[in-house]
Amino acid sequence: MRVTFIYLDLAVDDPAYSGYFYHGIAYLSAVLKKAGHQTSLIQLTKEIPAVEFQERIKTLRPDLVGFSSTSHMFSRVKKYAAAAKKAVNVPIICGGIHPTICPEEVLEDKNIDMVCRGEGEMALLDLCQKMEKSESIENIESIWVKK
Repeated sequence: MRVTFIYLDLAVDDPAYSGYFYHGIAYLSAVLKKAGHQTSLIQLTKEIPAVEFQERIKTLRPDLVGFSSTSHMFSRVKKYAAAAKKAVNVPIICGGIHPTICPEEVLEDKNIDMVCRGEGEMALLDLCQKMEKSESIENIESIWVKK
């Protein structure tokens, strides 16, 4: 499977900001790669137009898109999730602190199909393996699936 992670690392008050290394996504990516999956990352340190974002994601041809979200970035995650859903018609999962503490709010967004609550390494691996085999994804620990 091809998984594209999206991390909005925006610092709107600092035009020189170039971003930070995000360990959470690195851990997820390492676990997936070790199991034979392909991963990619779109880390935005500045807002970009939806069309540009959509072109970036289309070239990666993901089977799953994963956003990591803090609470203060969630309004922007919703904007980019809508753009992603229009660009590639694949499931979108959102993890991180905001989906962990407010999963119902995250699932209310029409473009987000799943949330991961808490640690995601094994849950995401299980999700990818089940998706690859076209198995049910409804009973994966830590994954909430919109019905």
